[in-house]
Amino acid sequence: MVLFDASTGSGISPNTFEQYYCEGTTKEETKKKCRQNALNRSKQLYTHTGGSKTFSRKKDEVEKEQGRPVGRGELFIMTHKKKDGSYIYPNARVVSEAIANIDRQDGSSKHLSQNDSLAQVLGKEHPGRVRALRAGPCPTQVFGNAAGQPSGSAEPNEESKRRIAELTAKLEEEQAKKQSIHKVLGYLVQQ
Repeated sequence: MVLFDASTGSGISPNTFEQYYCEGTTKEETKKKCRQNALNRSKQLYTHTGGSKTFSRKKDEVEKEQGRPVGRGELFIMTHKKKDGSYIYPNARVVSEAIANIDRQDGSSKHLSQNDSLAQVLGKEHPGRVRALRAGPCPTQVFGNAAGQPSGSAEPNEESKRRIAELTAKLEEEQAKKQSIHKVLGYLVQQ
């Protein structure tokens, strides 16, 4: 990588880069951020082998490759093993084995829910995120509110049924109006 091209005069000269870099690392604000980042990293319980690839991207790739849906528990197991099949940490092996046990006992625990195999082993979701999904969705967006049904449920609740019936009636009314207008226009064209 070229920081400075002397023939064209473009880029950052080595002196400018060195000055910027040295000033940036001596600022108290930068040091404070570095300490906080190190502290946050030390709290991480389960490091993964996914690199910079997001779990949702990995999940999509595996689903396309295998032609079937992949659960969060299965994704956890995949992303916490080395290429040779060994686990990166003993605690990752323990969690993975617990997930595999739950999946063997109850096939429905593989489906995304608040009680899937990953949730049963690692516990309740943090309010601001859902494990093994990208950073955007929070639990209420993925699973619905705690009192109501999950958003992915096949059975709509009473409010949803009422709203569907209301919209269907409105649509039928609009279609009837449209048909009557077409009849009138057809009559006028014939005359």
